[in-house]
Amino acid sequence: MTLPLNGSGGGSRSRSPRMEGNGASSSTTNGNVVGMSLRSATSATAAEGGSVEDSSSQLWRYPGLRKEAPRQCLRQSHFGEEQVVRLMLQELRDRGFTDSYKLLQSESGFTLEDEPVARFRSNVLSGKWPEVEGALSSIGIDALEDVTAAQFIIKQQQFLEQLEARQLKQALLILQNELIVLTNDVTKLHRLSSLLMCPTSADLRTAAEWDGRE
Repeated sequence: MTLPLNGSGGGSRSRSPRMEGNGASSSTTNGNVVGMSLRSATSATAAEGGSVEDSSSQLWRYPGLRKEAPRQCLRQSHFGEEQVVRLMLQELRDRGFTDSYKLLQSESGFTLEDEPVARFRSNVLSGKWPEVEGALSSIGIDALEDVTAAQFIIKQQQFLEQLEARQLKQALLILQNELIVLTNDVTKLHRLSSLLMCPTSADLRTAAEWDGRE
């Protein structure tokens, strides 16, 4: 579910933005990843009168593998091994290949996110808002301005969820007692207030440009 309403920011619970451990972002390129098998490289070099090491000596030891079970890497790449594995992990996760994602993490020893970030994501997806608020500092949100902006997004999400459940009184309390103290943007507050008038949950999602809780 996408956190709506441009301004203080938006996020998602069902379609979350791509995140990397330690705040790093995935690298992308418009070109093809250039690789060459060691066998082809050996043949090409031999034809030119040069020499290369036997492919059997080209072994990559990943953090998740025991020393007695190294993985043989048959492709050379312009990218570092960890970067390639992280890109693969991100694609597997975003495309819903959960078992393959977990297996690659276990086998490679590389993770897409640090544990605090992964826990934070899990709490957001589960709607555990007190835990989400309490974990802001653990993912590097420390500055007062950033904390306030994050808290506004969290409270806005709670407000919308209450409206979707037709719990209008609870939604109004969140608006009056919590959201109003987190921003001076009167226009944004008026827009949120207008959502109280939506007659159905479907109308709410359309007006708020929001995917809904699920």
